[in-house]
Amino acid sequence: MMTLGLVAVAVLAVSVQGAGGLDAIKGEPDVQKRYRAALDYSAEQITVARKAYEENRQKDFEAALAEVVAGAKLCDDTLRAPGKNRVRNLNHFKRAELKLREVLRRLDQLDKEAGVDDRGPVQKARAAVHTIHDRLLMDITSRRRLEG
Repeated sequence: MMTLGLVAVAVLAVSVQGAGGLDAIKGEPDVQKRYRAALDYSAEQITVARKAYEENRQKDFEAALAEVVAGAKLCDDTLRAPGKNRVRNLNHFKRAELKLREVLRRLDQLDKEAGVDDRGPVQKARAAVHTIHDRLLMDITSRRRLEG
């Protein structure tokens, strides 16, 4: 079952990259699919950044890290879209928070693997994703207090 899930994520990532990246995701009418695809895209871009770093392609490395942040921001913007009942969407906030935590963990690992001169872009991307993650976490905890 786990293998099937990984294959599905890989197919989604390939189809998203081939279809224009974030532009294709922004065109998704279903909010739930859009925020999940944006998170998957962010996670995939870390893999792209790692590969570019290993191949000494600095511009591609930095571009992939910028895409990680853009995907996380799209997820955040999608979850906060006007007209959505945020209290009812708490489970979506939690899923996004967990996935962003994974993205942060992978960025930390990339930061440790990168050379001292190359850590700046990774740390910048990590700080931006961390800010989005913290906002989601605060929304989750504050809404639960309001409900209880």
